[in-house]
Amino acid sequence: MIGCGGSREKQPDAYDELMAQRARQKEEERAFMDSFTFRVASGRQTIGDRSGDPVPVIKPNPVGQLTTATGWLLLESGQWASRKNRIPADVINRYPDLADYEKYSLGKDNFISYKLYEMEYDGREYVLLVQTKNYGWEGSDKDWYTSKAASYWVMNKSELSSFDSLQDKEAADIALKVLVKGDLTHDVGLNEIAKDIIVQAKRKEKESSRKEYDMLDVLVYPDKSANKVLFLIEKSSYSYLASVEQLTYHIRHEGVNELLKNYYETTYTNFSGLFKLP
Repeated sequence: MIGCGGSREKQPDAYDELMAQRARQKEEERAFMDSFTFRVASGRQTIGDRSGDPVPVIKPNPVGQLTTATGWLLLESGQWASRKNRIPADVINRYPDLADYEKYSLGKDNFISYKLYEMEYDGREYVLLVQTKNYGWEGSDKDWYTSKAASYWVMNKSELSSFDSLQDKEAADIALKVLVKGDLTHDVGLNEIAKDIIVQAKRKEKESSRKEYDMLDVLVYPDKSANKVLFLIEKSSYSYLASVEQLTYHIRHEGVNELLKNYYETTYTNFSGLFKLP
């Protein structure tokens, strides 16, 4: 309150809150790194593990998964193009026949599945999100080869509570704080991911002075009455998507199709099978 001769107490602004949020994330990252460093330095490791470094224990049965969605892309003509589990590549605007050919068949984005696992490391519990996807490359013989690839993100379990406050028919940018992330090609099983988590943790420890805050942005628009959810899962080093207020304003005044030029669509039930919706 303002009294006679007094001054108004300074309220935290958006910048201060952002800095505080980043500081909290660095503390959480440090806790994960300290756990890793202590186990290696003390020589503690799982019985039977001869690799030298202990690895996280990933429970094999996923606690959430999504295996089907329709990817949509708004074309220059104003029409929409779609593919199963894939957002079509931009080449479809000019050369529709190439959209399913070699490198273009991977689309702007694609997935085989998103799976959420529980993970334990040094007595602490985390969640691990794994995106399995199609991957391709041109060999030295100019032939096109395909394989599976995976991207993964390690987070504190508390991050999932961000979905509890979602409002029906209102867009939200759920910015999940990531402790460790990585990408794998060819060998994408849980054992390989567990080993790579340690590799990426070491790398991040060496680069701890860098001002980079890994985020996983889940842009989501739920419509329970229509039994559908529109979503994008964006990988970034900073949360750069619009605020909830901005997204909701554009949806109410311009429509979701004007806001999202490309996105996935699935049923409300399917999406809740990955991230539980209220």
